[in-house]
Amino acid sequence: MNWESHNKKIALVGSSFCLFLNLFFIFCWYVDLYSVLSYPTPPPISYLAALNAVMTSLAILSLYRESCLRYIPFVGLFIIFTSLSRILEILTFKDFALTHWLIPSLPNIYDNHLSAIGATVYFLIGMILCMWRPYKRVAWESAFQFLLSEIVIALGCIGVLSFFVPLNLNWPTANTLSFYGSLNAIILGISLIASCSYYDIKLHAPIKNILPKLVAITLAFTTLLFLWGLESHKTRELKQNIQSKLGDIQKKLTSEIKKNLILINHLSDKMALDKNHSLEAKELELPLYFKMHRELLAVVWLDSNLMVRNHIFKEGHQDILNRRLHANDLEKTALFEAAAKGQSYFLIVEDPSSKHHNLWLIHPIYQTNELTGFMVFILSLDTLFAEILGNQQQYYALTASLGNQQVYPSFTPSDNIKDWEVQDTLRLKNLKLSLTLGPTQKLFDSYINKTLTFLTLLGGLILSIGAGILIHLWQQEKKKLLEMESFKKQLLLAEEEQNAALDAVKMGTWEWNVKNNCVKWHTSTYELFGVKPYDTITSYDDFLKKVYPRDVERIKSYLNMCIETHTPIDLTYRVIWPDGSIHWLISKGKFFTNEQGQSEKMRGFCWEVTDTKRAMEWLEISETISKILSETHPIPTTFQKIVNVLKYYLDWSVMLVWTLDRKNEELKLLEIAHTPEIQIPEFKKASYKRENSNEMLISERVKTILRPIWFNDITDQSGFKRVKEATEEGLKGCLAFPILEGSRLIGVIELFRQTPFNEKVSEGLLNLFTSLGIGIGQYLNRLSSEEELAELAAIVTNANDGIYSTTLDGIVKSWNKGAEKIFGWKAPEMIGKPITIIYPEDYLPIHEKLLKNILSGQTVDHIKMQNLRKDGSLIWVDKAKAGIKNLQGQIIAIATIVQDVSKEIEILDALSESERKFRDFVESTDEWIWEINENFNFTYSNPSVYNILGYLPEEIIGQSIFSFVMDSEKKHLENRLQQSIQEKVGWKNFNVNWKHKDNFLRIIESNATPIISDNESVIGFRGVDQDVTDQRMMEKTKNEFISIVSHELRTPLTSIQGSLGLLRNEMQDNTKQKDLLEIAYRNSERLINLINDILDIQKFALGKYEFFNEKIPVQDLIQESIHLAMPMAEKFGISIVIEGKILEEKIYADKKRIIQVMMNLLSNAIKFSPARGTVFISSMLKDDKVRISIKDQGPGISEDFKNKIFEKFAQADSSSTRRFSGTGLGLNICKTIIEQMGGDIHFVSKLGEGSTFYFELPCVKEDSHA
Repeated sequence: MNWESHNKKIALVGSSFCLFLNLFFIFCWYVDLYSVLSYPTPPPISYLAALNAVMTSLAILSLYRESCLRYIPFVGLFIIFTSLSRILEILTFKDFALTHWLIPSLPNIYDNHLSAIGATVYFLIGMILCMWRPYKRVAWESAFQFLLSEIVIALGCIGVLSFFVPLNLNWPTANTLSFYGSLNAIILGISLIASCSYYDIKLHAPIKNILPKLVAITLAFTTLLFLWGLESHKTRELKQNIQSKLGDIQKKLTSEIKKNLILINHLSDKMALDKNHSLEAKELELPLYFKMHRELLAVVWLDSNLMVRNHIFKEGHQDILNRRLHANDLEKTALFEAAAKGQSYFLIVEDPSSKHHNLWLIHPIYQTNELTGFMVFILSLDTLFAEILGNQQQYYALTASLGNQQVYPSFTPSDNIKDWEVQDTLRLKNLKLSLTLGPTQKLFDSYINKTLTFLTLLGGLILSIGAGILIHLWQQEKKKLLEMESFKKQLLLAEEEQNAALDAVKMGTWEWNVKNNCVKWHTSTYELFGVKPYDTITSYDDFLKKVYPRDVERIKSYLNMCIETHTPIDLTYRVIWPDGSIHWLISKGKFFTNEQGQSEKMRGFCWEVTDTKRAMEWLEISETISKILSETHPIPTTFQKIVNVLKYYLDWSVMLVWTLDRKNEELKLLEIAHTPEIQIPEFKKASYKRENSNEMLISERVKTILRPIWFNDITDQSGFKRVKEATEEGLKGCLAFPILEGSRLIGVIELFRQTPFNEKVSEGLLNLFTSLGIGIGQYLNRLSSEEELAELAAIVTNANDGIYSTTLDGIVKSWNKGAEKIFGWKAPEMIGKPITIIYPEDYLPIHEKLLKNILSGQTVDHIKMQNLRKDGSLIWVDKAKAGIKNLQGQIIAIATIVQDVSKEIEILDALSESERKFRDFVESTDEWIWEINENFNFTYSNPSVYNILGYLPEEIIGQSIFSFVMDSEKKHLENRLQQSIQEKVGWKNFNVNWKHKDNFLRIIESNATPIISDNESVIGFRGVDQDVTDQRMMEKTKNEFISIVSHELRTPLTSIQGSLGLLRNEMQDNTKQKDLLEIAYRNSERLINLINDILDIQKFALGKYEFFNEKIPVQDLIQESIHLAMPMAEKFGISIVIEGKILEEKIYADKKRIIQVMMNLLSNAIKFSPARGTVFISSMLKDDKVRISIKDQGPGISEDFKNKIFEKFAQADSSSTRRFSGTGLGLNICKTIIEQMGGDIHFVSKLGEGSTFYFELPCVKEDSHA
């Protein structure tokens, strides 16, 4: 075990913990966090204690930094100064204001001075730091520091114990010892002991035999101090217990006497009515009183001469008194004085028979203000005190005395308990009773347990001796360990020197016992084979397993020859490391023979020559492949030869050649070559398939970073999309490198092998593949140049555009098929002829000018002109001209590219005419056509704006759209525009109140589409608006008229319906008349419902309807709706069923209107369901919204009616013979109500299977407020 390291860790951890903890305490003093400082109970840790703990922690941490060692004594002096100053303050009862001198701003809520124990602790710590000599350790100094540290720990432990075990330590200001101060003492003491041990081991200080004694003495002292404090606390607690119990006895005794006084007053009042004092006991309810008051022995009536006139006693107490009160003259005088005042009198009288004392309560009896006698209660003091003490008599001994007379002794306590007795006086009017209470032996033993104290003391002493013995044994063990460590260090030093010598030359040693086939390797030899020293390589066969398979047989035969001939070994071979990489080694050794001349052992050295061998291999590879690339072979043959070379030298079996397509910057698979012994059909298919995919191939990564990349095992790469095929066909290692032409990428090579690629990728290997990439790039460029020339000739010959060249004199040198098609002349007809034959006379000056520009080094791009065809017709062409230069940069000919653009010219003319017609339409239409930009400023307006708003187009262009709308509409319009920008959509039939130039209102209906830029953002809007002011005013007038008419119709219809209802109910005999009345009643009801629906629609249209929203439980809404719909359902023979569990959530809506929606949907479902059908109601929560669905089993809704179903007066069957009655307004009203309350209503229907109507409203959360 490394004791030096462990001691250092303990010291660093302990001091660091104390440092941060006390820095936090200092912070708490500044921000007044006294509750933290006072945990678990006050007092808080003082400011000086926290400061000294921080200084001590820093000093301990500095012990392990040589640059800070010289400051440690100064820290110790500072700590001694602060602690010694506090000790002097305590001894002299003066305040030197040291804390306020250090930190003037500290508050005075708590005492921030050091306690006596705290000052002692930090005085000892300061002494330890002052005498610290880190470069030299003397035995007595180390022992003294160890002793002081133990005392610090002991004081801290006592302080911590006092918070869990109550201790009464009677030393100065001991009660101010804080919990955190005690914790600091323990941790800092342990850290100091660990630091002492660390430097003792580091500086080889002699073992201190005094340490076990110091530990034993300190633990014994701590045990004695703990017992002293615990004993003091128990003594004080016992005294407080007895004092408290005596107070309780006094209170209970006073209470019992008061109860008897109340009773005697009551009986005296009754006796005052009986002049002869002849009342019986039962008349006075005395038997009951005797039972209730066990201490009551007798009730006596005395006359005014104190003679007994009558008495009633408890059974067994007949001889309790004589016929006359035995009292001296003084007592009689006091008795009559009390009677004159109407007060009771107390006497304590000894019972002659039992020798027990009784308490007499004497109360005067007056009749017509004349003293006629006395009533006496005789109470047993024994019973009274026994009742008060109860089962506590076994714990407490009570004595009552009247003067020198002892009237109640329970028993006499032993002498050792008398010291714990407590006395007090109880005054009973004329009596002064002295009470003495002490503990019984049982109570005394429960507090002062001498046996437990003895065992604790004995245990502490045994612990002290045991700790001393353990420290002694630990020292002896440490001494042995130090000696062993010293010996090991010497051995390790010698071994390290040998290893350093071998490592310097990168060599390893080995030994082979030929007889038992055992092998022994040195540590560095294992490294040459790439294995750890603990790997099991103990035999010759284990060695051969590490050799490259191709070299095994060669090694065996060579070693056998050496054994037979005793020839020294000089062998070069390859080994395979565990990571799969191949390394070259050279082994040289010598045989040692026995007495018979037989080879017995072989010893030698080995070293690695991988870099040298690989450099030679790479040079050979580079030369071989360069020769292959210089030869003329087809591409498949060339790359097949290259992969064979790579397989032989580097074990690469598969090569993929990717070339870069300059047009779209994509890699295309050119060739796949592999050695004959492997077959990879699926991998080939996958590679060609991936060619056109968006997969990030290995080659694509090389294309991005332009340097080689490699993988040990490609099957472990999840991002490699061909991993399945590679795994199935045994491919593992992978390497890819770029094909370069200078610094330009022209392709990528991918190599694969059937073994993992674990070789070390050195700079030489990278250089090899870089040179291969450059060589293959030159090879591909040579092939590409030849192909490009052939391809260019084919392109020029077969291009659709006309391409021809002329000399500087204008004589045609070449004429392709495109030129033949455009101009009509064949190549033989034009070559050698002047080019001017295709130019009209008015274009010849332009031709001459273009020729001069080209000769001056300029180029001509896209000039349009007219040329002549062979048949004499004119055509429009687009020409581009450039000079053809020789190697010296001189222009020797002119190349021209021609495109026939006659059709494009015709299209442009047509578009120009169409644009003119469209502009004429826009300028003449009555509708306002406009355009605004992303800042909502007008960029275009047709003249119709004048007829609508009174402005000319130039007056609004450049102005904001918000300048022309009513102030009340600006926010509404802005929201619409912002929403359209976010959603990238326009709007339809959007009504806005605009302001005419003459300052009156115009209602404009707007339709617009967004203007989308190339980057898919909205940069403005175009729209067509029309003035609908007159139309809206007419609609408003119509709606108001309908509303008035509906109101006027509803009043008489209501009266008619009521009258019809009365007649229907009274009509009994005439069935025909009753049927007629029933028809009239139903039709009047339909008319009223129709009028109500029309009124609702008009209110919604005019915006006059108010909603009274409230929180509605979904469960109550569904149940109430079913209840209201049940009569109609029973009439039609329909069942209403709730699907699933009803939600417990609530919605915020107008209850009356939401019930109206539910009833409308339920009535429709009931009407359209077949007989004995079922209507289903369900509820669910969807995206913070409550969805309520009503499903029927009706015929469903046809496709052509689905878009009209929510319109006014919409009915699927509008014929006069339709099956179901209705106005067609119900669903329109439902839609309006739901949308007004912030919801949506929809339906799902399929012909022959029924329909489901559902609406969604926001769910009310528990913490939401409406």
